[in-house]
Amino acid sequence: EIDETNLRVFLGRQEALLPALDGIPESRHTMVFELGRIASTWENCIAFMGSSGFAAEILVDYLDRDAVRAALTSRSLANEPQTLRLRQFLVNADALSDRSYRDYVRALPNAFREFPKDLDSAKLGILIEEHKITFSAENLGTLDAETDLPVLFVSENIQAYLASPDTFTVDDDFREALLDGKISDGDKRAIIDL
Repeated sequence: EIDETNLRVFLGRQEALLPALDGIPESRHTMVFELGRIASTWENCIAFMGSSGFAAEILVDYLDRDAVRAALTSRSLANEPQTLRLRQFLVNADALSDRSYRDYVRALPNAFREFPKDLDSAKLGILIEEHKITFSAENLGTLDAETDLPVLFVSENIQAYLASPDTFTVDDDFREALLDGKISDGDKRAIIDL
């Protein structure tokens, strides 16, 4: 029954964080996250995503805060069925800053089978560098050949590539680009042998 403007002002002045969304009307979940008045836990993020008041942009803004990111990434996100939707949200969150995206990707418990759609190249590079995408010929084929991403993907997974180079359709120009990448001298010799 309290006027929403007054409630927003009141919540904004509070220093203590609400421990959980339990007992808070779903119509107020967005406000609580928008104002950052909820404890930074994976469980609260999952509960917000399951609420009728969920707004993706509000969750992204919340996750992008330094204090929230530090609290959440201090512990890994469990590899359980109830966290799947949040894990997918994080890996697809193109609106996150690159720094936040990297920290959240590191907190993910395992790699995904394929690259997400519609991510910018900086985010794709982060996924590659953090080894969060399964290395395969199919995934290599989905990367834009006009960027440095295919070379980065192979460089980051050079041992898997060298174990089965015939699986991947790459030409000598691509291998030459690999030689300019950050791989060991032994790996460079193996590429030259190919």
